[in-house]
Amino acid sequence: MKVCFISDSLVREREIIAGLNKKTDFLLVYPYYPSENVSQEDVESFCQENNVPLIMHDFTTRRASSIKGISADLTLIKKIKKFDPDVIYIENLGSPYLAVFYRLFFGNKKIIISLMDYKLHQRSKGQFKFSEKFYKFMQMKFYKNFHFFSYSQEKLFKTDFPKKRSFTVRIFLVGTDLPKREDFIKDNSIINFLFFGRIFYYKGVDVLIKASNILAKKYKNFRVTIAGSSDTWEQDYLPLIEDKSKFDLQVRYIGKDELPDLFQNANFFMVPYREVTQSGPLLRAYNYDLIPIGSDEEGFLEYIDDDKNGFIFKNESYEDLADVMEKALLLSDDEKKRITENILKFKEEEFDINHVVKKYMDMFDEVIGGLK
Repeated sequence: MKVCFISDSLVREREIIAGLNKKTDFLLVYPYYPSENVSQEDVESFCQENNVPLIMHDFTTRRASSIKGISADLTLIKKIKKFDPDVIYIENLGSPYLAVFYRLFFGNKKIIISLMDYKLHQRSKGQFKFSEKFYKFMQMKFYKNFHFFSYSQEKLFKTDFPKKRSFTVRIFLVGTDLPKREDFIKDNSIINFLFFGRIFYYKGVDVLIKASNILAKKYKNFRVTIAGSSDTWEQDYLPLIEDKSKFDLQVRYIGKDELPDLFQNANFFMVPYREVTQSGPLLRAYNYDLIPIGSDEEGFLEYIDDDKNGFIFKNESYEDLADVMEKALLLSDDEKKRITENILKFKEEEFDINHVVKKYMDMFDEVIGGLK
């Protein structure tokens, strides 16, 4: 089987790419944008170490109107045609021209479009990102086969497009290239609730702050760490905090090298989202065996079994979240051990790399079978 895999996410797909490379005639196309998390050297080094054939497609200085960019896109198409893949898996369409070129030169039967978010997120109240709306239109208009990372997103998709073919292979653990520090000394004198990620309205950080204000009136032995960048922190979130001593505020870009210590120093991982497709930060938290606390959105209910491997609260209810945080704060050592053991069992069952790679292979086989 010849597989062309177009992705720019080594953060969560290293093991998948390496696994597929062992089982197929594989080609990785990496649309490269400057990133502080993954450098061009990181990608090249990973591919060399794992013998992964690579085409680096550079978007560093790309403009949509660039004639040079269009020429580079056509050159990429020629390289893929020369490889002559049986199936093309596309996670990142790249430029608007490539979105059309892939369909024009390869049809839609052998192409699988990978979608993290079928339901778009409001970055702030009443606002959506234009580029996401544009690419969603292109994907729905021109393509036939779709891979989703959560069953809830596939369900929404099938309601709107019942005749298109869809698959769900859930998102793999994030950050497996960042192992735990064996010499790390955790501060056990205080319970640490961690929120990590870009701070957008849909992620409900305001709900977390209000819940923490309630908890702060009753308990002293906890801290809420909020780590991630925000364009509206000063006006939308900071004024909500009543007792700053209960918060560790790291409202900035968090570098990759900071993540192991940040996660290892936490006890619970907070995902108070108003809406969710699937959460990369949650999968990173599982990588560090943190106990999650999330809203009762379907995207979290797929992963979090309340009181078994984490906790669930009523979406947007900061009063309910405060109650759940209090429950977490009062857990006995035996209860924490039980939940942690359930997390480890869940990880073993859900994220075995051989099992995940087989799901991708089955998806490719079905698409190829549909061509015959």
